Amino acid sequence: MLVTPEDYIFEVKGVLHPPGRVVAYLRYVPNDGGPRETTHGLRYKKIYALRDRTEFLRSHAPEYLWFDPYSGRGLQSVPMKRIVRLLDPTREVQQRRSISPLYLVADDLVDFIADESGVPGDCIGLTGSLLCGISTPTSDIDIVVYGATAGQKVYDAIGAVDGDTLQRYHGEALDSLARSRWGGLPGLIDIHRHLEARKRLQGYFHGSEFFIRLVKLPWEVDVQYGDVSYTPLGRAEIRDCVITSNEDMIYTPCLYEVVSSSWPEVKEIVSYRGRFTEQASVGDRVTVRGRLERVLHPNRGEYWRIVVGEDPADYMIPASAR
Repeated sequence: MLVTPEDYIFEVKGVLHPPGRVVAYLRYVPNDGGPRETTHGLRYKKIYALRDRTEFLRSHAPEYLWFDPYSGRGLQSVPMKRIVRLLDPTREVQQRRSISPLYLVADDLVDFIADESGVPGDCIGLTGSLLCGISTPTSDIDIVVYGATAGQKVYDAIGAVDGDTLQRYHGEALDSLARSRWGGLPGLIDIHRHLEARKRLQGYFHGSEFFIRLVKLPWEVDVQYGDVSYTPLGRAEIRDCVITSNEDMIYTPCLYEVVSSSWPEVKEIVSYRGRFTEQASVGDRVTVRGRLERVLHPNRGEYWRIVVGEDPADYMIPASAR
């Protein structure tokens, strides 16, 4: 995460970034009546919806809105010269700067993940409000794991753990999660409740909610910024996508390779939102709604993809979940 001169806190998105800038989206802004407070007495509020974040920046700091020529659309981003402080997730774990109960639980969770998976502790960090030092007693524990191999080891280890230490969402907590994530799709909340219940990278640890993001390292991605160009084609709904590969479904960003008889140009479903990880298995026939893009890739040629998660109306639902 990044801090700017205005004390805005941005969360970095993706692995590839343009020269002189970091693609990052506004998350927390100073607010006198905000419920979150730093050790220095500065109060913050969280801005949830992507649309609200963009509107805030348009009104208060338009310099953080930038048109990306390769994606053909506007993005939130921070110029390197505007970064006052870098909040490093792995360094936060090592410093153990707080002895609040939630930090202690978070530290225990990091140690548990490292022990169960065999992944070195310096590949695992804290993010979200804990990283910023503005958590509340009811905040989630947001964990990030760096590296494709480390991520796969953590995913496999988490799946092998019984319910005594890590608990999956169920009952009222599962209902609340489904409503908070998918409230913009009231007719589909029950379906998403079923999908959320089976995911490994989230749940409860010693009574606190957690979410684990698995992030590839820059050199593990087969392209560099500018190698691939994207052309927006509007929004679309496709009802007959079949998942042919989900090797990257556990990472953020997540990717699913697909085939569609009605949209043969569409080869991928992609999301930069953690809620779309673990969403579908190979062979699943999914209905998906999101933003359609034409992709020009140096190795794979020209094809289309659909990006989900930028609009509250986006979804990706396997037929088996209906």
